[in-house]
Amino acid sequence: MKKEMLLKHGTVLLVSILVAVACTGCGFGSKFGDFDFSKLEPKDFSSAKVVKTEKAELDGIQTIKLHGTPLKDAENHWVATLLNVENSPDSSLHVFVKSSSTISNDKLPTLNKDGSTLILEGDSDHWDSNLHLGSDHTAMVAVQIPKDYQKELNIEVDACAFNADRLQSEKFSLLLNAGRVKVGALTGKGKVGVNAGQADIDSFTGSGTIDVNAGQANIKKAVIKDDLSLQVSAGQMNCAMTSDSKFQFKGVASAGSLKTYFDAKQSGNAADKRLTADVNGGGSYTVTAVVSAGELNLTKA
Repeated sequence: MKKEMLLKHGTVLLVSILVAVACTGCGFGSKFGDFDFSKLEPKDFSSAKVVKTEKAELDGIQTIKLHGTPLKDAENHWVATLLNVENSPDSSLHVFVKSSSTISNDKLPTLNKDGSTLILEGDSDHWDSNLHLGSDHTAMVAVQIPKDYQKELNIEVDACAFNADRLQSEKFSLLLNAGRVKVGALTGKGKVGVNAGQADIDSFTGSGTIDVNAGQANIKKAVIKDDLSLQVSAGQMNCAMTSDSKFQFKGVASAGSLKTYFDAKQSGNAADKRLTADVNGGGSYTVTAVVSAGELNLTKA
């Protein structure tokens, strides 16, 4: 038994060390080199030249996929890129690319249809940790989506910035692999995933999964409409629940930190801490929290 306990504690310690090394050494976050993605704002492109426009009708479209990647200019320099989602003025989806640099036509993002799926993707899909972004080369890819579009919406962000005042869909996925995400209001059922970088969501209304493998996710106000799963493998998640939220809480922390704003019954041990609670009397929804390393903070909005 003693040998098993030592082995288990040794494994937890090794995982924690490896996670710390990975997080400090990978180089991915809201910055690449000296460039800070949080400085990319839509207003910064008000005077930038439009280098491409494209339009697509949404008849028969069940899924919209947006893939944000850094663009390249005519001299093959990486361009710090902002993917910005806006409301469309009509029933069509519009794409506008603005840049302070000259972007080669073959490097510009394009709209493609695959059955009932509309896909926006760029040419620069093969970025790596050695890419250098400078403030002299910036671009914005503005995607205007009709406000009444309520079907599936999938967004993947790779080494760029993403901004949206409002995202609302019956089913969604928002995946940040590197860079920065800023969303005003997110509504629907789906998954937010952070593999590196920082995601800030002012308001989340819905259900699904929020998963942090590395980096940081901040949800300033969460209104749950069904079950919600919170998972932290490394990095940090801060999630603020409304004061009137009613849910059953089940938490497990095998390593790292799990903190709640409410009193919870604790069981297990230091290497496998389990928390349960009926928040505001419980209810029909369940919030589960699993921390294998890193930090998860549940607070009151």
